[in-house]
Amino acid sequence: MNTTNTPILIFYLLLLVSCKETPNSQSPAVVPTSASPKATSGIPAKDSSIRWPDSAVAFYIRQCDNQLVKAFRNDSTPIEWMLDRTENTDTSKWLIFQISHSEEHQLSTLAWLYIDSIKRTIYEYDVATDSLRKWREYPYH
Repeated sequence: MNTTNTPILIFYLLLLVSCKETPNSQSPAVVPTSASPKATSGIPAKDSSIRWPDSAVAFYIRQCDNQLVKAFRNDSTPIEWMLDRTENTDTSKWLIFQISHSEEHQLSTLAWLYIDSIKRTIYEYDVATDSLRKWREYPYH
């Protein structure tokens, strides 16, 4: 055997061995957790097993008058959201959520929500005026 081909042969053998899957191995089930940064609108109205901010976003999606959200909500199209970032101010800790719809590897933002985590108040972000508009307080404390 040619010694110049030995490293290549070893590489392919290592690759083959590392990719081998045993018959009893199973891939773990994907289960949404409270630490998950992304969720869908299938969350029930009040569930203590999920984080209250996710429940607040689901509440907003079910109750809001935002035309884009309503269009996808009425169409039974899955609506997703994720925590984009948090911002700390002197008076509050803001949780900023992006509400979106994805189809064929394209993400379309439907709305931005700012949640005051101390007062548990939900604000809609108005892109046109670059301002926050109070929507309502989250009723499930």
